[in-house]
Amino acid sequence: MARRPLASGRVSTVLLPKRLALPIFASDALSSVAYATEAALAVLLAASLSGRRLLIPVSLAIAVLLVLVVLSYRQTVRAYPGGGGSYVVASKNLGRMPGLIAAASLLVDYVLTVAVSIAAGVLAITSAVPSLSGHRVEISLAFLGLLAVANVRGVREAGRLFAVPTYGFVAAALAMIAFGVLKCALGASPQATVPDPAPVGTAAGVSAVVVLRAFASGCSALTGVEAIANGVKAFKAPQARNAAATLAILGVIAVVLFLGVSVLAFETGARPSTEVSVLSEVARAVFPKGSPEAVGFLAVQGFTFAILVLAANTAFQGFPRLSAILARDRFLPGAFANLGDRLVYSNGIALLALVAAFLIVAFDANPNALLHLYLLGVFTAFTLSQVGMLRHWHRSREPGRHRRMAVNGLGAAGTALVDLLILGTKFSQGAWMVLIAIPALVACFHVHERHLRRIRNRLRTGTPDPSTAPRITTVLALNRLDAAGARALAFARGLRGTDVHSVRTSSADALASYVAKLAPGESHTVNVVIPELFERRSVRAALRRTPEFRIAMRLRDEPGVVITHVPALAGEAPPSGVESTEALVMVPEVDDAVSGAVAYARGIGAADVRAVHVALDPLVAERVGSDWEAWPMPVPLDVVDAPFRSLEQPVLETVRDVTARPKTVAAVIVPDLASGVSWRDLLYNERALYLAWLLRFEPRVVITGVPLRRRL
Repeated sequence: MARRPLASGRVSTVLLPKRLALPIFASDALSSVAYATEAALAVLLAASLSGRRLLIPVSLAIAVLLVLVVLSYRQTVRAYPGGGGSYVVASKNLGRMPGLIAAASLLVDYVLTVAVSIAAGVLAITSAVPSLSGHRVEISLAFLGLLAVANVRGVREAGRLFAVPTYGFVAAALAMIAFGVLKCALGASPQATVPDPAPVGTAAGVSAVVVLRAFASGCSALTGVEAIANGVKAFKAPQARNAAATLAILGVIAVVLFLGVSVLAFETGARPSTEVSVLSEVARAVFPKGSPEAVGFLAVQGFTFAILVLAANTAFQGFPRLSAILARDRFLPGAFANLGDRLVYSNGIALLALVAAFLIVAFDANPNALLHLYLLGVFTAFTLSQVGMLRHWHRSREPGRHRRMAVNGLGAAGTALVDLLILGTKFSQGAWMVLIAIPALVACFHVHERHLRRIRNRLRTGTPDPSTAPRITTVLALNRLDAAGARALAFARGLRGTDVHSVRTSSADALASYVAKLAPGESHTVNVVIPELFERRSVRAALRRTPEFRIAMRLRDEPGVVITHVPALAGEAPPSGVESTEALVMVPEVDDAVSGAVAYARGIGAADVRAVHVALDPLVAERVGSDWEAWPMPVPLDVVDAPFRSLEQPVLETVRDVTARPKTVAAVIVPDLASGVSWRDLLYNERALYLAWLLRFEPRVVITGVPLRRRL
């Protein structure tokens, strides 16, 4: 079924009620029940058999910390209803560097959540069907693709897709806990069968260090709590209240499930095994084989597999939203802040899927290898967030702030302790990679923000003056009078106030020498008109390195030269003449590059000159309008609405309004940057390149790139 784009005005129709928000944002936190108890028990038993008796106290401590973190984030979403979680809280209260560390930690954790969750779910499949074990990577990538596609289609669609597995897992796990506790209360405590149990330590007792390590390992139960704080804007109004309520529901369910599984693991004698999970042992003990309730075991296993795979969906909600916030703050490319045609941050989803796919392939879809990289990032973000909230309440004068400070203070102490324990116990097992990745990301944030700031400063000097039109000489590179040549000739003859020279040559160097003799400079621009003939409408045809393409590339860096492309399809009827040329200057931002484009447009003697800004983002459009008035520019600015957040429809409609008039040519003028560094030019000229491809085959449209040559 084809995807229908959604208009920006329909954003309220994709906002989530609590019943759909819970499975989307909570699947990671709820799925941890499948392995959190086992993680703590494995550490205790590895030291001593007597460590079993400490499982319940350790689980209670983890549950208390989980409650504290949930309460902390409920306070966070109310204090910061715009979303952002740890990044926003740390940035506003602790400064830019702690905020970026929190953001980098979360981005790393989101990627690892996807890779670990999918690999663990696929391991459950291959354990049941050993013949598939050689295809773990391929199966993992297939599930990753399914999740990415579901999320690109939109959050409501994702919520509907994931609601059944999430609610099914909760129902099956609660039923298991209820049946198990009831049997224990009646004195018929079920006993687990442990095939191939993991080795048990022989120490006489369990040291405090082991208890702390078990506590840290079991704190995997806390992963995923952050996602709701990042996704507040995805909730229906009142957004902060609904997000806080969903967090409370998540907290209650997670605590009940985690403690219930821990109690039953203790009562049934379940132990870590090399073949099956502790949760599977408990489920088989509660729902014994051959009994009427045996179907409950299948339900627990089936829904456990489903939620382990779908736990990755929490990251597919958190990663794109956090990336969008970072992009708006100029720490990531602006493309990450763009909503796709289904009102989701599709660029962030695509990046997350690509990086997770790389990890799955690099680690051979082995969850045990990936787990050593896990948790450090999320607990770093937890700690920074809660320390930031402490600072927030300290500066606040709200009633009850001391109680709130106590909650955040206890939570910060607990998560900081876990962070240190994870660092100490897992450093040599792979955590060192995370310690490298987080500073590297922070460095990238700084480099990108500094680069954008430098570009903005260098492009807003006020030169050239848009009110002073340069003298323009037109050079028509006409080698043959085909459809493109005829269009180019008609266009050149229709220009007013410019000298036209026709040159026949296919040599880029010869044409460059001829142009140089015309002495172009700041007050004199040479407009080189290049006809381009295409056999058919295809990207492949447009990418061919024709003589015309080589001429354009050779002249692009020549000072005082602009290139006008006149494309045409073979077999097109020759134009009957040009009576009028209307210039449309495309305006992404107001800067020196646009000033030069406006000055050029006024110099070609067009019958009408208009500037056009496509409003992909209302806030950017408002800023562009204000800057246009303040500059000031000597031509009017048309702000064109983009209801589907795409340039294609509004640009084509604007251009076709011009070409609908007989014998009228639309001269689309695109400002670009020529800094001498190709990757910088690509970053700045992304929109210019897209417009060139979009209008390549439009009848009676010529495209002129007006470069601003400036070192950055």
